[in-house]
Amino acid sequence: DALFVKDMTDRFGLGFVLGRATGTGQGSEAKFRKERLVFFHREMQARKIRLLLQGHQMDDVAETLLMRLSRGSGLDGLAAPRPVQHFAATGFLHVRPLLSLSRSQVRQALREASISWREDSSNATPRYFRNRIRENVVPALEQAAQQDVLRAMCRSRRLLEEDSIALDHWVDEVLDERADADGLNWPRDLPAAVARRILHRWLGKQGLDSILSADAMDGLVQSVHQGRASVLSLGDRHRLLCDEELGRIYIEETPAIPEAWDPVRLPVGASLFLPSGGSLCLSSVDVDHQLYSEIAGGSVDPSRTIYLKVASGPLHIRQRKPGDRCRPLGMQKSVRLQDILVNRKIPAGIRDQLPIVNLPNSDTVLWCPGCPGPEDYKLHGQSESVLRLDYSPPA
Repeated sequence: DALFVKDMTDRFGLGFVLGRATGTGQGSEAKFRKERLVFFHREMQARKIRLLLQGHQMDDVAETLLMRLSRGSGLDGLAAPRPVQHFAATGFLHVRPLLSLSRSQVRQALREASISWREDSSNATPRYFRNRIRENVVPALEQAAQQDVLRAMCRSRRLLEEDSIALDHWVDEVLDERADADGLNWPRDLPAAVARRILHRWLGKQGLDSILSADAMDGLVQSVHQGRASVLSLGDRHRLLCDEELGRIYIEETPAIPEAWDPVRLPVGASLFLPSGGSLCLSSVDVDHQLYSEIAGGSVDPSRTIYLKVASGPLHIRQRKPGDRCRPLGMQKSVRLQDILVNRKIPAGIRDQLPIVNLPNSDTVLWCPGCPGPEDYKLHGQSESVLRLDYSPPA
């Protein structure tokens, strides 16, 4: 085969490049296809060539469509091979000008022009799936259909490509509106086909689209469409969270299981180092006019530092429990702590690692880092001897 091509290029005065496989033994069709693609693009890059012409024709379209149907491919897979395939990362173009011709038409044209051709010896072995489709399935389908199935399947491929392009335009618009550096706003209001493409495209930007299996992606799309919270593993180090309450989909490092610890007393003047790596420090301060102006003016972050109109300590520190309630600044009545954490966009993976602050002999939540201070113990002006509580998150 190589000598045949070399002789042809010599006669036409063209260059000839020969590549060899990097390993030995049998391999899958997918492996061979990937190696060919790497070879083509490497040589194109070296020669500053952007365009690659390929000889796929109608029969290849029908065979590819049948193969991918049997594997449960989606729209993009069924729309291949396309007349023009663009590789965005490199700018390369694969162009297939013979897709409107059948294999028999190409051979007939070669015969009429007295041009010889080579048949790849691997085309005769039944070991490869494509060969079995070519020899057994396509002829049987033509006989059963009693019509030109090649042309019909090429039309189906073209229509699928049109749908794929339309969906891509829709996805581009939605991604601009809903995706950011931290995650993706929940696309539950969109059709499943659009949501699937958004998720696949967004995961691809994180380099994680190939980690999820087809079944996992189906489950993810179903969860999103039904508005159901879910967590998917993305390997040993990351996981994908669909937080229904936040209305967000995001990726985070897989957190360690929170270590259980007993409630502790935090005296005034002491620091508490938490199992998560964070810490709490409790001190007693006098609030003068300048400090009160800074607090009231928003210069102090109440999610990290709070001032409590409580004359003395200690405070009790514990872990979060189901049903915890608190009355944050500005609220007329107590609300679920879970709702506050969701509204403040505290990631689900760290909520159980945050310390809960109580007054002695009370189970009502006084404060939790990331949340506003308590309405019942807020400052009203200058005051002597109030408690200041500082939270330092894990490094």
